[in-house]
Amino acid sequence: MADPWYKILPRIGWSHEAISGGIRSYVERVIETVKDRTRLFDNYFPSQYVWVAGHVKRWMDLFLFYYNWIRGHMTFNDKFPYTSQEGNMSS
Repeated sequence: MADPWYKILPRIGWSHEAISGGIRSYVERVIETVKDRTRLFDNYFPSQYVWVAGHVKRWMDLFLFYYNWIRGHMTFNDKFPYTSQEGNMSS
C-alpha cells in the first residue's frame, strides 16, 4: 500500500517520480555526508538544548566551510582548494 503522502501531494500540485541510480546516488551521498559531518560537529561542539535553530545553522555553516575549503576535491586531483598541497584531510 502506498504511503498517504503520495495521495496528498497531487492535491497541492506536487508530482512524485521514482528515481533510481544516477542523480539519486549523488543526492544520497550529499545527504549522508551532511549527516556524518553534523554528527561529528555535535560531538565536538554539543548543543546545550535539543535542536536549537541557531546551533544547527552554525553546524551547517561549519560543514559548508569544511566541504568547500578544507577537504580535498576530486576536481582538483584531491588537492585542497586553497593550496597546491596534495592529500585529503577528510576522515
